[in-house]
Amino acid sequence: MWFLDRPRFGWAARRSAVGQLAPLILLLPWLSAASAASATAVVPPTIDLNTFDSLKRSVALPDGETLAYVPLGDPKGPVVVLIHGYTDNARDWVPLLPYLSPHLRLILVDIRGHGRSSKPECCYTRFDFAYDIKLLLDAVGVQRADIVGHSLGSIIAQTFAENWPERTQRVVLISSPARDPGSRRASLPSTTPRRSASSRNQSILTRPS
Repeated sequence: MWFLDRPRFGWAARRSAVGQLAPLILLLPWLSAASAASATAVVPPTIDLNTFDSLKRSVALPDGETLAYVPLGDPKGPVVVLIHGYTDNARDWVPLLPYLSPHLRLILVDIRGHGRSSKPECCYTRFDFAYDIKLLLDAVGVQRADIVGHSLGSIIAQTFAENWPERTQRVVLISSPARDPGSRRASLPSTTPRRSASSRNQSILTRPS
């Protein structure tokens, strides 16, 4: 602050100048620490999407659909199912993967109508999506799992937890228009028959009567 020694600046001007600089002076220690943290931050590894896609497996479900999924992590670890959002696929979770524990058993799903899963003409209610997840867990021998859903996936995750609480360890809802967990629960039969094409227009956010 070289100007403080100049005679043309009075004490009032000097106090005003110091007052204006005070916020910056107070921020200097924080800026220095943030700069040091940035310099030492670990950059997560880059995941090649082609390699990721090559890991996808498909399973034929008893309801007639084929579901694609990516198995990652420890096959003996706690199971975490990750369900992507509308118009996306299992790649939705790639940026998150470097931050997840390698001791987890991850199942990254392509929901019906998306990615490499089958794309039937019918049906796409939230119950259809959730039932697919239940059948997938049956197929891979998982009795209980943490269910993580983003956007549309969060609606599927909550629907799964509402109808199969005994198969649900925890639920994580991301960017979710979540329903009240205490609302009326709809029961699904052990096998869900195909519905007519007219049911395609049923919103995934409404519960059938």
